[in-house]
Amino acid sequence: MSRNSTWWLAPHVSNCVKKNAWAMKQMLQTRPAMLFLVGQASWNMFRQAFANQIVVTPPLPAFPEDGAYTLLRLMTEKECWFQISTTIDGVAYNLSTRLLVTPHFSYNANFTPQFRMSPQAFAVFQGNYPEIVAMFQNEKDRFDFQKPNSGYVGIGILKNKAAVLAEIKQKSAAATADLMRVYFDPHAMMAKVLESMFIKGQLAYTDGGAKPGYLTRSDGPCSFCDNSLWKFPKGCPYGKPSEAQYPAGFLNKVAASIL
Repeated sequence: MSRNSTWWLAPHVSNCVKKNAWAMKQMLQTRPAMLFLVGQASWNMFRQAFANQIVVTPPLPAFPEDGAYTLLRLMTEKECWFQISTTIDGVAYNLSTRLLVTPHFSYNANFTPQFRMSPQAFAVFQGNYPEIVAMFQNEKDRFDFQKPNSGYVGIGILKNKAAVLAEIKQKSAAATADLMRVYFDPHAMMAKVLESMFIKGQLAYTDGGAKPGYLTRSDGPCSFCDNSLWKFPKGCPYGKPSEAQYPAGFLNKVAASIL
């Protein structure tokens, strides 16, 4: 893919990340254009292991107020990259992968379009717009109202997102302005980053002609699906095994130089 695959990373134990470096070796092999880190725990692990390769200005907070949601907001507003540039035994290796933290995929509710407020901010909002809050609390068929004893208040929109937002705006433009500052639509935010990368040429699309098209495979050789030890039934549709491969053990040395 000319910088185009995505790879999903759930939390790994330190054995996979540092001791055996499986996570790093998979990144070096697949060369993803985008890496979605699932949940704050994954980000903490990744940041602790590979801090020297993470490029973002200004630095992201070590303790984000609203966990993965804060990180999702910040990493959609400013680009965060995992970057490697090294030469091993005279062979150059370069990788630049966009990073984005998402809420955890295990719970559908995490990806419901929603308003999120700190307890203090919610108390102020409730004081200013009690009828809007009453709507959130009482209309359980449209809203998933979550007010934990500690942590952020979440108000999920269960259906008819556009209609709900229009209704709130009709009731109070001021309330709408406050709510849209704390509005999250994780799927749309993820898609916006991918769209931005495509526009900038960091992702590309291959027209399949009579067959379905696909995201263009990242640059660089690969023999994971078709090699001397095994071949997946459909092999490699990108023709990667026919490219000049890295010297034996090269990617292991790259991983070792990072760790």
